[in-house]
Amino acid sequence: MNFEFDHLLLTLGSETNFFNMDGVRDWSVTMKSLTDAALLRNRMVALLEEASLQSDEATRRQLLTFVTAGGGFSGTETTGAVNDFVRETVRYYPQLREELIRVVVVHPGNFILPELGEELGRYAELQIARTRSGGDQRPACGELRWGGGHVKRWHIDSCRDSDLDGRCKTQPGHCIITLREGTWSTPG
Repeated sequence: MNFEFDHLLLTLGSETNFFNMDGVRDWSVTMKSLTDAALLRNRMVALLEEASLQSDEATRRQLLTFVTAGGGFSGTETTGAVNDFVRETVRYYPQLREELIRVVVVHPGNFILPELGEELGRYAELQIARTRSGGDQRPACGELRWGGGHVKRWHIDSCRDSDLDGRCKTQPGHCIITLREGTWSTPG
């Protein structure tokens, strides 16, 4: 089968990397599909309901602490969405107070969103701090959302430009790799 094209964009995808950490694969929620998003939403509602039935404030605080592992694009975006959802939804639970909610992103680097550089990463950190999310290293939590890393599912053998490690360079301002004239790929 042959196809003619003027431009071709290959989106190769990736698989979640749990870095061989015990229990992470079993206990975390990934964000790879619409089903994952629906499961995360349902889990957040279940934790709000469970917290509303608790009388111990420390238990409530733990149930209302949501942690995202990984401050890349997926982790940071999900952290913001979780923060917005939980803070908007808590008003339907009169037994709970917004002050009990903590939404935390844990990231091993010096700043989040390293793909965008330090200036924008630090700016994003300030924005997250303004929305009362946090950056604790080991919080007790009710939910762990894993955005910690991805492994390429496919390998591109050749590209137009590569760095010193042989990895394909992206075009400035875009996450697109030029394979040859008229053919691109998004990095896995």
